[in-house]
Amino acid sequence: MIFISNIYFLINFILIKKNLHKKKNLNLYLFFISLVCLLTYASTLHKLNIFRFSTGPIIGIIVLLYLVEFIFPKYKNKILILFVVILGSNSLVPLKQENNRFFPLFSDMKNNYNLKNIKYFNHQKWRNDTWKVINEIDDKSKLISLQCPEISNFLNYTEDAFIYILTKQYLTSQQYLFWYENTKYHKLLAEHFNIDMEILINNINQKKHGIIFFNLKDISYFKKKINFEDFSFISLPYSYQQKRKGLIVPNRCLKKINSKNDF
Repeated sequence: MIFISNIYFLINFILIKKNLHKKKNLNLYLFFISLVCLLTYASTLHKLNIFRFSTGPIIGIIVLLYLVEFIFPKYKNKILILFVVILGSNSLVPLKQENNRFFPLFSDMKNNYNLKNIKYFNHQKWRNDTWKVINEIDDKSKLISLQCPEISNFLNYTEDAFIYILTKQYLTSQQYLFWYENTKYHKLLAEHFNIDMEILINNINQKKHGIIFFNLKDISYFKKKINFEDFSFISLPYSYQQKRKGLIVPNRCLKKINSKNDF
């Protein structure tokens, strides 16, 4: 309705040259609003979702409401109520869509389950692949703390705070931000703290006294920061939530673990 009403207004304004209002300035303002509305529809063509629509074409609702009042003055209140009812009904659809992405799929509601072995998440219901990653992080952190006493700390160089929560049970960490990525945003944020992540990475590289969780897509970055003659990296299981994560471990610790056939 927004699209059609703005097309209608532009046709009247440009081709028919019919001013819908006595004040020409108002018609000119509405013309620019319609133009912006229709041009921003281009940003929604490749992916329709509520965010793209609400930050662009929604401005055309001004023209829509104006036309309703101009063309249907007697029925404008009833039409506006109808608009509200339609919009309200769209928000109540019990399906996972772009405007309610946190609503679980029906298949997830049926297949997700909870585990009691991790105290922080024993009331959570997750997919099997998510639990697999969570358990892997917990198991590896615990195993490293037991088998490698020289490993005293860790870094969470990912966007996943769960990694920090799980590993903090067994190892210490000097980072202030529980999650961190190699982005401009995180670098600017880190400037407010005394501990520099680059320094922490360098300390682990030199002293070989820690492990680093990271996104596998950043492996090229860490190959410039870490001496992989003394370190190795292993891949964690893939899940839809955590994507591809990895763990950088000193070789001497990895040998101890491998000797137990636990990795």
